Amino acid sequence: MNRIDILNNGLGATTNLNECLQIDQEHLFRVVLTQKKPPLSLQELLIQIQSYAKDIHFRVCKWVWMAVREKLSSDLIVSIQLLSTWVINPNPYVRWFAIPVECLRPRGGWSKHISELKTQPEMALSLLEPLKNEPEKYVQDSVANWLNDASKTRPSWVSDLYSQWLSESDSAFTQRIVKKAIRTINKPLKENNHEIK
Repeated sequence: MNRIDILNNGLGATTNLNECLQIDQEHLFRVVLTQKKPPLSLQELLIQIQSYAKDIHFRVCKWVWMAVREKLSSDLIVSIQLLSTWVINPNPYVRWFAIPVECLRPRGGWSKHISELKTQPEMALSLLEPLKNEPEKYVQDSVANWLNDASKTRPSWVSDLYSQWLSESDSAFTQRIVKKAIRTINKPLKENNHEIK
């Protein structure tokens, strides 16, 4: 099965995710996962992708979250509820995937922004809170990036949250997350200090 056949024929060509992996294209995941007839529910979709979310190859995880992001963002309340079990999963790749940064990032660098999470970041607190003391650096980075995104529209919310986190858990893990999370908040302060000198 080649990439062109799948692109031209959609699901008539394949429903096998392993074939999509071999073809090496994110949009093929989207075809297979989000255009099934009848359409998959959000819960069914997450069941289908969890084994790929566990994949140690970053590109596989990236393609999968990019493929499902639009569908997950179409019903944030249900998606966040379903992903809440993923953030406590013992597998760090599953935790990384579940963090809104990757599949529900407010200002995704490679994807359409999610306006509801830009204006109401507290919607995703149940996904962020369990990870405030996360030991894995790449998961820490994802939490920090998500909060940094949120700080661009809701800086006071992020400031209140990181103050709370530091009072509850002053571990090196939490400190690292907070340091990276507040880089946009601290940017004007750095620029102002630079101008004074």
